Amino acid sequence: MLLKAEWTVCSQNLAVCERSRNPVLVFQCNDRHVICLDCFHLYCVTRLNDRQFIHDPELGYSLPCVAGCPKSLIKELHHFRILGEEQYNRYQQYGAEECVLQMGGVLCPSPGCGAGLLLEPEQRKVTCEEGEGLGCGWDSQSPGLSEKVGDGEVEKQ
Repeated sequence: MLLKAEWTVCSQNLAVCERSRNPVLVFQCNDRHVICLDCFHLYCVTRLNDRQFIHDPELGYSLPCVAGCPKSLIKELHHFRILGEEQYNRYQQYGAEECVLQMGGVLCPSPGCGAGLLLEPEQRKVTCEEGEGLGCGWDSQSPGLSEKVGDGEVEKQ
């Protein structure tokens, strides 16, 4: 089933849901924007597909008010269960990946692995037991990492 979002523009020139269905989700922004659950589901799936959730150090992986209001991240993360089991699992995986990256870690690039790897400051090599050590942790854009070494190990400079 394809859902179509029905939006209107409020007096502050912000997009809000114009469906008058119950129940609705009320964002905790100053304008208290409202969105019906069908539109909220579509908003969540779209943002998840585009990896546009925001990692907040205190809240975790969340979304702001659909109108983009400041300081409006959803605090009740269980609301994202509206995504359904498969998409919610993907939400949790992306959130965990973002957390590892924010902590300065890397993700195993081995196909089907994606394990989070955290390096100690003095550590010169990293391998992933889950990904069988294949190229784990190597990122040519990461400062301090040199080329691949041996069987997928990474050497820090």
